[in-house]
Amino acid sequence: MGEKAIEKLAKDCWEFLSKENVHVLRPYARGIGVEGPTKKNKEELIKHIIGVLGGTITPVEVSNRGAPVKNKFVPPEFLTRMHGIKVAYLNVLNAEKGISYTDDANAPDYIIKPHDNDDEHTLIFQDDSQECEEHFAPIYRGQLVFLDKVARLVPLDCQNDGEIIIVSNRLVKENDLREGDVVSCRAKKKEEVLIATTILTVNEIVVDTFTRVHFNTAEVVYPSKPLAFIKEGRKNSVFNKYMQWFAPIRKGQRACIIAPPKAGKTTLTYDLVKSVSACNPKAVVLVLLVDQSPETVSKFRMIAPRDEFVYTTYEDEPERQVFAGDFLLQRAKRYAEMGRDVVLIIDSLTVLAHAFNETEASLGGKTLAGGIESKTIHYLKKYFGSARAFASGGSLTVLGALSSATGNPGDDVIVTEMKTIANAEIVLDSHLAMQRVYPAVMPTLTHVSVEDDEMFMQTDFMLRQNFLPKHGVEGLLKLLQSVETEEEVLAQLSQS
Repeated sequence: MGEKAIEKLAKDCWEFLSKENVHVLRPYARGIGVEGPTKKNKEELIKHIIGVLGGTITPVEVSNRGAPVKNKFVPPEFLTRMHGIKVAYLNVLNAEKGISYTDDANAPDYIIKPHDNDDEHTLIFQDDSQECEEHFAPIYRGQLVFLDKVARLVPLDCQNDGEIIIVSNRLVKENDLREGDVVSCRAKKKEEVLIATTILTVNEIVVDTFTRVHFNTAEVVYPSKPLAFIKEGRKNSVFNKYMQWFAPIRKGQRACIIAPPKAGKTTLTYDLVKSVSACNPKAVVLVLLVDQSPETVSKFRMIAPRDEFVYTTYEDEPERQVFAGDFLLQRAKRYAEMGRDVVLIIDSLTVLAHAFNETEASLGGKTLAGGIESKTIHYLKKYFGSARAFASGGSLTVLGALSSATGNPGDDVIVTEMKTIANAEIVLDSHLAMQRVYPAVMPTLTHVSVEDDEMFMQTDFMLRQNFLPKHGVEGLLKLLQSVETEEEVLAQLSQS
């Protein structure tokens, strides 16, 4: 949907701006944050204006310094036309939700004038309402968190390399902001701190044009819509085919991958991220790595968009790892509230539990086997149990890895407790992994709860009762390598 909106924005801008004089375009470009507008020719200037307006180019901080421009005036009709193009762009962006952005107010008559000292090198932006400075302020984007009862926007990748923007309580109440919302806003510096002045979008939707439910009180239904793991024209792996036909995960399910050490758990998680992202373009795929090695983080970086990928390494403190897990879960909830299908893939829930178990928040309960606190189990159940499908639309699917047979009794406690609330289990076997069988899946132990799907029940029955006793797991993997459609699978199973 975003691609169509960007295409319309580019088309409308080209049609209008290509007819305008470059001396009108340059002061406008400087005002919206195009870098070095006086050094660009007309074609480059238009491309950068489109990029800034569409969000593909980050605007620079608007400065009064720069080379002089011959024209000191931006015609009001120019800004009015650009405002109309923006409204058309936002309408296309939100068409899928059945809503539209409307604003009957005309664009203000921004005028670019020199200072009283006639310094040609210093420009200021003015209009009668004195709002031009705010209009041309840079746009910032981040996730809303409450730290010490102060609302602020944190970079979406949860790293410390971005600026933090403070959001006032007034803006939080006016826009019904909730922790975890992805917010775009205009902000300006005040005493070395960025303060949000205007909220533009919430979770990619223009403010005042959306409605949403409350995550904990909205009506929940049994998951029924399947996630896709294979796609025509794409090179689908054996594991993708297995998930599509023999372990079909529904949107809103709580699914876990239970694996002993060295069974290929991280490799399967990597494969899941690639296939779910490629085969479900309308779904939001969020990836969480907890306490991983830098090599693993680098590997996932190649397939996971930066803004949808949160990670911690073994160098991070337990509090930091728990914060990262909660940070991404809150965003997933906010997206699901607004009717979007969200898939949260975690490697791993076991490590997240151990991190929480080392924090002060876990103290005060009963200590279980392996030193696991009862509050840790409650935290993990609440985290994993966030998966659900809403009757009004939208869902949150959680695919989390769990470690088993590690020799640590605490891990066995975690697996046992998570299995009680999971409605999908993918079980891996270390013996198959040692024989270099990939994926090392145990179909007889794998279980997926599917409501009212006769086709799946028939396929699953033939697999367990007829095919596996005769051909085993390796025979199943060879079968999946040779087929491309479900009809071929059913034909092969019925012949065995």
